[in-house]
Amino acid sequence: MHLESIAGDAKEFMQLLKRTTKEKPVIVLKSGRTPEGAKAASSHTGAIAKSSDAVVDAAIKQAGAIRVQALDDFFDFAKIFEYLPPLKKNRIAIATGSGGEGVIATDLCLLNGFTIAQLSSETRDKLRSIFPPWDIPVNPLDAGVCSQFNWGTDANAVFLDALADDPNVDCAAFATHTYAYTRADPHKFVKPYCDMVKNGKPMVTWVTDPRVGGKLVDQLESNRIPVYTSGERAIRALSALYHYHATKNI
Repeated sequence: MHLESIAGDAKEFMQLLKRTTKEKPVIVLKSGRTPEGAKAASSHTGAIAKSSDAVVDAAIKQAGAIRVQALDDFFDFAKIFEYLPPLKKNRIAIATGSGGEGVIATDLCLLNGFTIAQLSSETRDKLRSIFPPWDIPVNPLDAGVCSQFNWGTDANAVFLDALADDPNVDCAAFATHTYAYTRADPHKFVKPYCDMVKNGKPMVTWVTDPRVGGKLVDQLESNRIPVYTSGERAIRALSALYHYHATKNI
C-alpha cells in the first residue's frame, strides 16, 4: 500500500497492520519522508504528519510490514510474494554470466542477509561436467565461461538440475543466458526453473538482453518465475521474501 501519512488513531492502525502481517505480507511505500515531501502530501490529503519519518519507519518494522523506498521495490517485492513459496532459510547458490558479475552478486547476497551455500560433492561433480578446461569455483559459478567451452549445452539447466536435490541449498539467484533460449524448446527451457521451485527452493533470475528478453520474460513469468532487469533488484526482492518468512513467527 502507498502511505503518505497516518491520520486518526495511529495506535489502532498499527495494531491492525500487525495483525495483518501475521497472515500475509504487507508492503508499504511511505512517501513524505522529507519535510518538503510531507508538506506536499498534506496539500492534497489534508493530513498532517505528526511523527518523524524515523518514528514511522520503526513502527512499520515493529508491525512486521515491509517498507520500501521506491516504486521499483514496491512492484518487485509484490511480484516475488505472489509468485514464490515461503523462504525460511538463507543458503543461496549463485550463477552469473561472468566472474566479475559473480563477485558483485556475492556481495549483494551477503549484504542482503544470505549466506553462500556450501554445495554437496554430488552437486560439484554435476557442475564440473560443464567446466572449462581448468577448475573454477562452483558458488558463485561463472556460467558464462562454462557456456563458452560447452557450446550447445544449456548451462542454466545444468546449474538448476544440479541444485534441485542439494540439501545444502535453500534458494538460488542467477543470470539467465539468453543464447540457450533462442536454441531450445521454450517449455523444455523453463522446466528446470519450475522444478527448482517445486522442490521448495525459491529462485530469482535476471535478463538483460533486449533482443530476446521480452519473449523469455513472458515464458518464465507465465510459469510464475520472477524475472528482474538486474541482479541487484532480483536479490533484493528475494531478500524481502526471506526476511518476511524467517521472522514471521518471532
